[in-house]
Amino acid sequence: MTKIFSAIKNIIPVHNEDKHLVNILNLLIFLIPLSFIAGNLLINLNILIFIIIGIFNYKLTIFKISKNFTIAIAFFFFILVIYSTFYNFISNGNLTNLVKSINFIRFLLFILIIRKMINNDDIRIKEFFILSLILSVFVSSDVIFQEIFGFNFFGMKPQYLHRLSGIFGDELIAGAYLSRFGLIGILFLISFRKDISKLNFKFISLFSIILIGIILTTNRMPLINFLAVIFCSTILIKENRIFFIKLFSLSLIIFGIFYAKHERTNDFYHDFFEKGFKITHSIVIDAVGAIGILDKQKQKRIKKNVEVENNFKGQGWHINIFYTALKTWEMNPAIGGGIKSFRVNCWKIDPTEENIKNLKCGNHPHNYFLEVLTDTGILGIILFSILVLSIIYKFYFSKLMHSYYSRSKYINSFFLFIMMIEFFPFKSTGSFFTTGTATFFFLIIAFLISENRIKAEK
Repeated sequence: MTKIFSAIKNIIPVHNEDKHLVNILNLLIFLIPLSFIAGNLLINLNILIFIIIGIFNYKLTIFKISKNFTIAIAFFFFILVIYSTFYNFISNGNLTNLVKSINFIRFLLFILIIRKMINNDDIRIKEFFILSLILSVFVSSDVIFQEIFGFNFFGMKPQYLHRLSGIFGDELIAGAYLSRFGLIGILFLISFRKDISKLNFKFISLFSIILIGIILTTNRMPLINFLAVIFCSTILIKENRIFFIKLFSLSLIIFGIFYAKHERTNDFYHDFFEKGFKITHSIVIDAVGAIGILDKQKQKRIKKNVEVENNFKGQGWHINIFYTALKTWEMNPAIGGGIKSFRVNCWKIDPTEENIKNLKCGNHPHNYFLEVLTDTGILGIILFSILVLSIIYKFYFSKLMHSYYSRSKYINSFFLFIMMIEFFPFKSTGSFFTTGTATFFFLIIAFLISENRIKAEK
């Protein structure tokens, strides 16, 4: 029995010289990747316990922001979410959304406590990286196993004909999980290596397993996000740039093999590339036509060749749902319709002939910025954009960004790249105001807005 307790003690991030409450807070951060697999109930329970213990340990000191501009903007954004929902509650009586908006404030407390932990040098991040790596390899292996045998490690068959989700069952989130926590796991492999310049067999194997798992889920945006973070590293991390070029090249080779030889991968991405080309082509044609570079005859001929009309008609349901989001925003342009209002307001749009052809309702607009716009209006999108841009600006011009290689630099740089790619405005996304998405992104934001930087040595 003593040996069992000793083994557990070596796994969990407990250090005798630290306070017991700080140990528990670190353990809860350490368990976040696992809670994502267990589901929203465990994620919410994890955050609730984290907030209670954090407030009990640090008390009101978490609210000392020391003229931190980014924290102030975040504070006003959270207040606006509540105000917008309450304002709309007066007219629509949607009590559920009002409760959700008030409950959303937990993520502000989540940010403040993690920031306090970093500034006090109380946080230990290595165990979080390790578990992210272990679970990402497990989830990816589970998806690969499901692809080969038709069922996963636990006998679960795919719920959808052309989509694999492995352990997540009927929730098509395996790709998003691997893209997020897989990158954090790979960051561990990069940051804690003695010689980062070489691609050894162990690194290549683990990296390839995670990447192949993402490809086989056929969740396209997670794969693009994953590759984009690696690509950003080749451009923005000057030290060991050759290593990241090799890593990005390896990624393209692996994807190229699956695209050429794997029918399901080819079908999903061929359609994606074709639509992307048509939409881009239409944008270029409309833009150059507007300034008189192309005459009308040539415009018509080119549009006929690519079989696309103005305003992106026929380009798929994403364009329709983006159009619908803008129409719902017009109902209350200043402060929006309140949290999770899109799913209700999209049915209230004036059913003119033009609207009927272009409308597409759903639970959310499938774009973070459009969702923030519809839920919190122009004021909310301004605050949200300033929040994201201030983090990028602050980090890019910090001494850490221009310093020579250190583990801390790689860790903070990767977190920045993850945030930049995930918040890239012109792409399809999940819902920003869901438990899983909000937990992950506010965790990343908390790491980036602290006055001190995460120390990888702890």
